[in-house]
Amino acid sequence: MSGEQYAFGKICMWHGPLTFATIGDQLDEYGNPVYLCPKCGLALVVTTPAAFWNTARACEKAIPDNVGMLRWSEGKCFQDFRMLQDAYRQAMEE
Repeated sequence: MSGEQYAFGKICMWHGPLTFATIGDQLDEYGNPVYLCPKCGLALVVTTPAAFWNTARACEKAIPDNVGMLRWSEGKCFQDFRMLQDAYRQAMEE
């Protein structure tokens, strides 16, 4: 198992390898660096790739093609889930 980390937006819909995130100037309540979206600067949640993609797969029943949409959107920043869905639908129609 590698030490690779993954991150996703607390507010925005960015997600991707933690190496692409920006490190903020402040520390969290545990003394860890706060990671920020490289596009909009909002806070990120740090996890593992396996945890992120397992959760994405678990949501497929409620959100059809969730994994496909998230694979397409990796590294892109959207203000909210609706904007992500709309952009994905439009891209799939092209």
